[in-house]
Amino acid sequence: STEIQSVSFELYMAMRQSLFVLGCISAGRLQRGSSNFSSKFVPNPTEDKTKKATHKMAGTGIKKNKVELHLHLDGSVRPSTLLDVGKRRGMPLPADTVEGLLPYVSMDRPDSLVAMIQVFKFFLPIIQGDRQAIKRIAYELCEDQAKHGVLYFETRYCPHFLTQSQVDKTELTPSEVVELVNSGLNEGSRDFGVKARSILCLIR
Repeated sequence: STEIQSVSFELYMAMRQSLFVLGCISAGRLQRGSSNFSSKFVPNPTEDKTKKATHKMAGTGIKKNKVELHLHLDGSVRPSTLLDVGKRRGMPLPADTVEGLLPYVSMDRPDSLVAMIQVFKFFLPIIQGDRQAIKRIAYELCEDQAKHGVLYFETRYCPHFLTQSQVDKTELTPSEVVELVNSGLNEGSRDFGVKARSILCLIR
């Protein structure tokens, strides 16, 4: 039918754009994901609002010409946010300053996968099941990427890992987590002039 042909054509065009970007990256024509390709790469329902908004990054002199295609949402949380959320939720933390918390939530040299997972095990409970924190980390990620000159990024996460709190037994549904993340990304995209998309990692 005409409708099926239209959908197939749109998928075809999206695949062509994706292959073009990946080809440019491989050929060294772009910085790691940097580009000046058309904003038509991915449709954005809030695009008109974004164009009309006064971005908070305006006037900073930061040139946004990069694309980040592999970014873990729950691995990009600001240490200051972890500190704030931990204190708000009454969680015992190993330090009461950002500098003191850094050794527990970051890795400054190559190590094993097991060592990296241990870092996640430390800070994930701080944000799990907390509506305010989940939306906040998505919003702040937009600001951080804008400050690094990123104009488009794709962040991935597993909604199930953020549903249940070990602190106050609060439990969200995976759908609620997705809505909170989308809300933070949409507001951040509007305020900081970036295009943010999410990739869901689902558990069967």
